[in-house]
Amino acid sequence: MKIIETTILLAAVALLFDSTAQAQSRLQKLRDRFGDAQQTSEQTKNTTRENPIQKRLRDRQSRGTKGSTVSNTNTAKNVATKQATNRDLPKYDFAITGIRGSDDALMVTVQNQGFIATPANQVQVTIKDRVTGQVRTSRTVRVAPMEPNKVVRVRMASLPLGNSVVHAVIDPYSQVSEANEQNNLQTATFDAPSVPQDPNQRADLTISRIRVQGNMLSVLVFNQGATESLAAPVNVELRSPNGQLKGTGQERVGALKRGESRQVFFRNLVLDDVTATAEVDPHNRVPELNEKNNILSTTIANQTQYAPDLMITGIQFRRQQKEVVFTVRNVGPVAQNEDVTLTVKSYFGPGNLAERYAMRVSRLNTGQSMTYTWKVEQMNTGMQFEGVLDISNRLPEQNENNNRRVATFN
Repeated sequence: MKIIETTILLAAVALLFDSTAQAQSRLQKLRDRFGDAQQTSEQTKNTTRENPIQKRLRDRQSRGTKGSTVSNTNTAKNVATKQATNRDLPKYDFAITGIRGSDDALMVTVQNQGFIATPANQVQVTIKDRVTGQVRTSRTVRVAPMEPNKVVRVRMASLPLGNSVVHAVIDPYSQVSEANEQNNLQTATFDAPSVPQDPNQRADLTISRIRVQGNMLSVLVFNQGATESLAAPVNVELRSPNGQLKGTGQERVGALKRGESRQVFFRNLVLDDVTATAEVDPHNRVPELNEKNNILSTTIANQTQYAPDLMITGIQFRRQQKEVVFTVRNVGPVAQNEDVTLTVKSYFGPGNLAERYAMRVSRLNTGQSMTYTWKVEQMNTGMQFEGVLDISNRLPEQNENNNRRVATFN
């Protein structure tokens, strides 16, 4: 190979000394003579050099192809198995995981042990006498939809748990297909009687008074029983003389000791010629001596004659300071017992709003006045400035038509 390369090199050098035609002729003869040998030698050289690489590539491809085939086969099997498994997996699985009782209240714990959210369903509780097996009572409570693994506790009160066997079941009518239908039921036994042997050892909540205080309705709750009561909700309902519902409200009274009373206040009610009915512990979740004295009704006459009356008595302008001063006065017969808002606006022209602002008006006694200052960005001749008190009419007043005032800056 070196002899051939040297000969070609010498021919190329000869080009520098021979004529162009002669050099080209000699070079062509050398190519004709040695060209095939060089090409064959180069191919042999390349083949010798590339064979090991090609061999490794072939081996690697062979292994890769074989592995890929196995992998694809395994993947196909896995996918098929997974699809079959998914077809077999349950969509839902309700379970009763616990039953607890205290006094005459029962707590049933429900869990969604499935893989997706469950639809709404029911928990049914059946209480049987432990000795005779006779059913004492049965109660059904709705359970809202549940996400996977979510736990919900269902509370039921006023149940005869003493010396009883309690059966709690979720999905009692088998409306939902589940993976495990055996965990929908749980049973618990209660030995001690839930009702005290001495009924005098119970609390007794009652409504002892309903009255109006300013713009609020006050309900007095009294525990006239022998023991401390649990906290309980207090509901209020207002109806007109013809029975039309005029308003409702719900508040909560905390635990009351024996002989203790507490006021519960209801706001934002229209207390005008209505019958107010208040009820404590409306769902009877507090064990009491007497469940029949939890309600009281009273008639409330027209209250606006005894209400405050706020009005804007004046609007002044301070040109240099670019300030607008609003004067508010309580002209009603009673004090204002709730803060309200003074909403102020400025207009370039009718309906063309320039600025808006709101200020809190403190509580005013009868005949008391107070000024409120608004610093504006623009105060041009011809602009209108408006003030509105209690724009949402949350405060009952003698006159709701004098809460607005407008002035023009000249």
